[in-house]
Amino acid sequence: MKNVQPAKQVLYIGATGSLGQVVIPDLIANTQAHFTLMARNLDYLRLPQVDSQRYSLLPGDATNLATLVKAMQGKDLVIVAVSGSMVKIAKTVIQAMQETRVKRLIFVSSYGIYGEITGNRGINSMLMPYREAADAVELSALDYTIMRPGWFDNSSDRSFTLFVKGEIITGNNISRLALATFMAQIINQPAKYNKQSVGLVRD
Repeated sequence: MKNVQPAKQVLYIGATGSLGQVVIPDLIANTQAHFTLMARNLDYLRLPQVDSQRYSLLPGDATNLATLVKAMQGKDLVIVAVSGSMVKIAKTVIQAMQETRVKRLIFVSSYGIYGEITGNRGINSMLMPYREAADAVELSALDYTIMRPGWFDNSSDRSFTLFVKGEIITGNNISRLALATFMAQIINQPAKYNKQSVGLVRD
C-alpha cells in the first residue's frame, strides 16, 4: 500500500453507537473525507455543529449483504464499530467488500480477545464473538486494521499506547477522542497500521 492517497469516501457502520457520536464529528474536523453514516436507526444520531455537506445518512442493517454492497459503492475505506451480531456482521462486511473490491477496513473489536490483558488467565466468554469476528477479518484478503481498545471514556486526553498482537496490554482505559485520532491517522494515511491488530490504551 505504498504511496496511498488519503481516503476521500468513508463508510462508517455503527454511527449511532457511543463511539460514533464522539468519533464522527472529530473525524470530519480532522480529515478531508466525506462520510456515509450507516446505522439501523439514525434518529439517535446527533451531530451538532458539523458541516452537513461532509456526510450523508444511510439507514440499514449491517447483516444485510445487498444493503452493504450498495453502501460500499465508490468507497475508499470502511469503518466498522458495532455491537451485537459481531461475527455475522464481520463476515457480511468482508463479503461485501470483496464483491465491491473495497480493500481498506478499520474494524473495532476489544482488548482481551487474545487473553492479552495483565492478570488474565484466558479469554472472557463474552469476548468470544469479538475474537471470532477479528479472526475472520485477519483471514480475509482485505487491508485491515483491527483496533482493540480498552474501556472507552470521555476524557479529553488523546494520548494512547499501541500494543501489537502478542504483547501483554498494561492499562485499561482509552478516550473516545484518542480513538478518533487513531482512525484519522489511517484515513489520512491508509498505509498506516495495515494488516495489524493493535491494542490501544491511554499512556
